[in-house]
Amino acid sequence: KFSIEMDNPVLLLPVCYRSPQHIRLQMDCFKAVNHFSYVPMGNVDPMEPVWVQWFNNCHLEFRHLVIRSWEEHILNELPDGSIHHPSLAIKVKWPVGPTAPLVKPKWNVNVTIDLFEMLFFRKDFALFQFFVSM
Repeated sequence: KFSIEMDNPVLLLPVCYRSPQHIRLQMDCFKAVNHFSYVPMGNVDPMEPVWVQWFNNCHLEFRHLVIRSWEEHILNELPDGSIHHPSLAIKVKWPVGPTAPLVKPKWNVNVTIDLFEMLFFRKDFALFQFFVSM
C-alpha cells in the first residue's frame, strides 16, 4: 500500500527517450494512493470452484494543471490571457496474486479530466496529436 503527495511538482512527458520534444505538466498538487479490494470469482458454472480475486486499485490525481510545450508555450492559455487550470484523475484497477491470469480483462482504467480549452501553435499541435494517438 502506498500514499504519495507532492506540492507543485513538474512532470515531463517526452516523445521518446532521446527527444527534446515534450509536454510539461505543472500542477499545484499530485496525489497517488492505492488500496486492495477483493471479489468472489468463478460462479458461472456450478461445477467450477469459487475463489476470491484480489485487485490493486491505484488512484492518481493531478490538480490545477498548467500545460506547456518544450518551447515553453502555455497550451492552456487563451488569447485573452486567461489560463484554464483543469484537474485530471486516473483510476487503475488490476488483478494480483496467483489467480490474476484468469481474470479478463486484466486492466480497468478510468480517466476523468475537467473541461478546458487549449491554444496550439503548429508544432505544439503535432506534439499533442502524437500523445493523443498513442
